[in-house]
Amino acid sequence: MDFDFSPEQTALRQEVIDALVPEERAGLAALGDLDTAQLKEALLAWAGRLGPGGFFESGGVALCLAREALAAASPSLLLGLSSGHLLARLAERHGSAGQKELLLPELCSGKALGAVATGEGGTSLGPGPLETTAKLDGDNFVLNGAKGQVLGGPLASWLAVAAQSDEGLAWCLLPADSPGLNLGQRLPTLGLEGAAICGLTLQESRVPRDMVMGPFRDRESLEAIKAWEDEVLVAISLGVTRTALDTALAYAKKHKAGGKPIIAYQEIGFKLAEMFTLYQSAQLLAYKAAWAEEAGRRDADEVLGCAKVFCAESAGTVASEALQVLGGAGFVRGNPAERAYRDAKYLSVAGVSSEISRMNLGEAVLAAH
Repeated sequence: MDFDFSPEQTALRQEVIDALVPEERAGLAALGDLDTAQLKEALLAWAGRLGPGGFFESGGVALCLAREALAAASPSLLLGLSSGHLLARLAERHGSAGQKELLLPELCSGKALGAVATGEGGTSLGPGPLETTAKLDGDNFVLNGAKGQVLGGPLASWLAVAAQSDEGLAWCLLPADSPGLNLGQRLPTLGLEGAAICGLTLQESRVPRDMVMGPFRDRESLEAIKAWEDEVLVAISLGVTRTALDTALAYAKKHKAGGKPIIAYQEIGFKLAEMFTLYQSAQLLAYKAAWAEEAGRRDADEVLGCAKVFCAESAGTVASEALQVLGGAGFVRGNPAERAYRDAKYLSVAGVSSEISRMNLGEAVLAAH
């Protein structure tokens, strides 16, 4: 692994940074205050800025760097845009020529938003068979079932719904206005309010055979979705950690107690040092995970699992310590450290949760030794 990033790897990050001019940053903190129609308009505007530069087509280290820069400005924005990217990557890997021609130009240029519906009870999908069913009826698959929390569901123009058919796992592509597809109300969340989440139900919803990816006998495509989700959450973790650290550091330099800035007190200095160490360590592990995936290393899944656990939990720790440094000011709703504290909780439960990741890593260690 080379610790000097190439110009090609940093180019996408620079495009994101260039898009985050002060007048554009000003509205990012208020994404969570927008109603669903306003939020969709805002996300489409940002997708239109970032899409032409390749943000929705890239992967590996370059995408990790770009996502980190975007998450440092707005974790909600990155999470809101990621659902369409997941659908684009799924179509790129498993879609037919016709499906790619239909979906990729709009999703990758930022002209449309998408969503992928997998989990049926919460944010994560368990190892058992899917309860959502797709029964072949002539030239159509008939869908019935429900999905619990669909990231980007209220904003999506297209959805890919994971369902169980008689022949295996099927990804059914549906326009958001499809008959029999009912999107629930946007769910209020503890943090990351700018990312719209809802449930959905399917009642005798008919999908033409040529709008289905698969069916597949294995779950490789589901595992890929989980990995891609975790890559996004790792980048968001870095952004949340950086925001909390910067907020605590700025406050410690400015706020005085006993006639001197509180950063001069050893206890505060130790807290900041620990927070900085966690941030640096999380950053290195995130970059290694991106490099391992790009290099096609056999241990890429395990490294990503390590990064997901460490980065998400580090974000929670650093955000909590930032509130401690801010004292009473941190307890007042609306400051960046308080938002980071709420945002961080989602990171350890979404995607592959910390508990499941630890179980998977334990099995990997036993298998290797």
